[in-house]
Amino acid sequence: MSSDAGYLPVDLQSLVQREMSYGGYASSNDLLRDALHYWAEHRDTIRALDEASDQIAAGLGTPLAEFKEEFRKRNGIPSE
Repeated sequence: MSSDAGYLPVDLQSLVQREMSYGGYASSNDLLRDALHYWAEHRDTIRALDEASDQIAAGLGTPLAEFKEEFRKRNGIPSE
């Protein structure tokens, strides 16, 4: 790994090294820059998905069949 990511903890250095092995980046700084831009652009969606995942894990989710039926009723879509 290039020394430009040497300031990262070892586990993150390994992740960067693995991603660099796929190609497409001239340096680990380029990869990290893209990753941070992506995260900044999508942070609200990422947080919402994390929250939804936590709720499902806690048993707070709605079964898919129930959700689909309620969605159809709410939007005037006939049942299958």
